[in-house]
Amino acid sequence: MIHILFMILKALGILLLVLLFLVLLIVCTVLFLPFCYRAQVLKEEEGFACVKASGRVSWLFGAVALTASYEEQKPEAQILLFGASLETWKRRLKKIRRGEASVSRTEENETENAPEAEKTAEQKAEAKKEQTSAEQPAEQKTDTVEKQMPQRDAEKTQKAPDQTEKQQKVTAQKEQQEQEQEPDAPKKSILERFFGRIEYLPEKLLNLVSRLLQTAFRLLELPFRLLEKLEQKIQAGRRLKRKWESVKKFFRSKMFREALLHAKKEVLYFLKKAAPKKVTGTVRFGFDDPALTGETLGILGMIYGKLPKDLSVQPDFEQEILRGDVRMKGSFQAVTAAGIALRLFRDQNLRKTIRHFKHKEA
Repeated sequence: MIHILFMILKALGILLLVLLFLVLLIVCTVLFLPFCYRAQVLKEEEGFACVKASGRVSWLFGAVALTASYEEQKPEAQILLFGASLETWKRRLKKIRRGEASVSRTEENETENAPEAEKTAEQKAEAKKEQTSAEQPAEQKTDTVEKQMPQRDAEKTQKAPDQTEKQQKVTAQKEQQEQEQEPDAPKKSILERFFGRIEYLPEKLLNLVSRLLQTAFRLLELPFRLLEKLEQKIQAGRRLKRKWESVKKFFRSKMFREALLHAKKEVLYFLKKAAPKKVTGTVRFGFDDPALTGETLGILGMIYGKLPKDLSVQPDFEQEILRGDVRMKGSFQAVTAAGIALRLFRDQNLRKTIRHFKHKEA
């Protein structure tokens, strides 16, 4: 019994070790395999509308890639898996599913056709019996229909005069009711008309007086409302001033400056590691004013030592022009990004600044 338990524990341990090895392998491949990228910018004609650009970021030796292009002011991007786009993979999966569905349908049709062949003989015999039984009662039905026709005509002729008599009675009753409801209205005298008009004068006067009073109260309330709105605006301005002072104080604080310097340092470190290793191409530039072209050439001369060796910059002092063909390649590892993220997370000043901004947004 104990031997069996040890064998089970041994198998479980081997499985756990295999799983740990797979997890470590996946983590190492994600962290240490580099992300390679390349880009190209081409401009052969005048105007920024003629700019053409393309780029590609690949990982796992090109198994996973992201491509992007910009041509004729139309950006495009797509994800590639083993050299094929996601749309092609979806189409392939649909074709595979359709193939499985067609195979299952053919099998169902074969199973259904087998018993149908046995049923055909029985169905033919039943159909013959139904035809013979249908021919016999058809003759009987025709005789009964011919007998019932004269009876229906006689019933209709009896019902017609009864309906006309009922309609006449209903119309006579309606006329009597209308005559009873419309008696001769006596003519009103002049005094009755006068008193009838005077009767509603007090109510109208009261309504008019109430409306006038309401308008008067509103006019009296106007300055108080204006004062209230002015007070609200003044209070809102004071709040904005307090917020601005608190923001200025926060940006001038030592905590924010140290966090900003640390973040800047880490970003520059990442850009240094992910900078392109190879840059080739030519750039030709020129302005309307030759003096401006000379000034830009002087600025470029200051940083000429830091420019790539295979990149040639050609000034043109005669015309305004900007053309070029630049290509670059590079790579970076996810380990650098993970290390930067860990160091930023460990920085207390940066965490406090993030909490401060979250508190302000809430």
